[in-house]
Amino acid sequence: MSSIAPNIGMNMSQGFPQLVLETKEGETGCPMYDSENKNCQVHHDMPLNCQAYPLGYNGKKYFVTDNACQGLGQGEMTADQLRTQRDAAKVDHDAKVESNTIVPLIYSVIMGDLVDQSRKAMENMSDEQKDQLQDIMKEDED
Repeated sequence: MSSIAPNIGMNMSQGFPQLVLETKEGETGCPMYDSENKNCQVHHDMPLNCQAYPLGYNGKKYFVTDNACQGLGQGEMTADQLRTQRDAAKVDHDAKVESNTIVPLIYSVIMGDLVDQSRKAMENMSDEQKDQLQDIMKEDED
């Protein structure tokens, strides 16, 4: 986790938060690749999309996700290696579809709980505390 945590970001493009790996500003490539030591920091527990890289799957067809991949066109690919990579791309796609289905539900449960906790906290506030909170909110609007 210590090697991954500094590279975790939040993507809200789907309307709910998704954790993603982000490269540091001014850098390119995978944030888990240690270019000095020329190794992957998470190779021992490689994520599915890394196992399939640079191959992707969209539910209908397979495609190259990164045309700039330095390994494209280099060396040889056996049928077994290609099958393994295709299987990883499909499993990665299926896992994303599954998580994209359940994450909004989890998000709504958490947000509902936070709203309920906020409502209860407001009910327990004194009139003076409510006035102070309103003053703070007005300051933020200005």
